[in-house]
Amino acid sequence: MERGAQDYLLPEAIDSYSLPRLLRNAIERKVVEDALFLERERAVVTLNSIGDAVLSTDITGKITYLNIVAETMTGWVRTKPSENT
Repeated sequence: MERGAQDYLLPEAIDSYSLPRLLRNAIERKVVEDALFLERERAVVTLNSIGDAVLSTDITGKITYLNIVAETMTGWVRTKPSENT
């Protein structure tokens, strides 16, 4: 789990109930993950199409997103999502 596993099943616990449940959960997580990815991509395309500067901050005031116009106006460089984690 510390290395990113979403679930686990002990070898002695594999039975006709646990394995299908584990597989169903994994499939549901993947479906939700894919839907979230598509929505995020759609939002990024929309925000980058706006002629106004758009930026988002977290609750502490740290900037979490800049669209292209905001980047141009401020001179701040946008980072890729993977670089924020």
